[in-house]
Amino acid sequence: MDNNYILTLKNITKEFPGVKALDDVTINIERGTIHGLVGENGAGKSTLIKVLAGIYQPNKGEIILDGKPCRFNSPIEARRAGISVVHQEIKLAEPLSVAENMFYNRQPTNRMGMRRRAREIVEDLGMDIDINAQVSSLTVAKKQIVEIMHAINNNSRILIMDEPSAVLTDRELEVMFRIVKQLRDE
Repeated sequence: MDNNYILTLKNITKEFPGVKALDDVTINIERGTIHGLVGENGAGKSTLIKVLAGIYQPNKGEIILDGKPCRFNSPIEARRAGISVVHQEIKLAEPLSVAENMFYNRQPTNRMGMRRRAREIVEDLGMDIDINAQVSSLTVAKKQIVEIMHAINNNSRILIMDEPSAVLTDRELEVMFRIVKQLRDE
């Protein structure tokens, strides 16, 4: 096993009644790299993401994280292992603020500490986002960035984005690529 691989999917197969969505898929992901899954609709990209996120269990194959075989029986287990997914459909609590969404499901006891940490993440990414703004007031691009900031705040080591460019303008794409490259470098 190459120690440069943070993640290996080995011979992953996922079947649904009458459909083989993934057939013996093997991928090696090195630390500090960016990868893109490309394929037609129905090729299994989203299914593979859901296997990594603990939403689906593979019928066959092995997930190896940091050189150790593992299995994610739920999205919570995958997140605890450092895997975060920014899904195509935004999954934020719209009535809450940016800072509250960044800490969603792990609310700190100190709201000032929450705001301080939220500001740090926003500044580290070089973003112009008001941490007190209600998420419902943000553009789709900024909502995706809030989801990325949530993943950063959860100490994610692997960030998976499901079709992040589908609804972004060229300018918003430039910002997204800058953030992804910055995260890779860190």
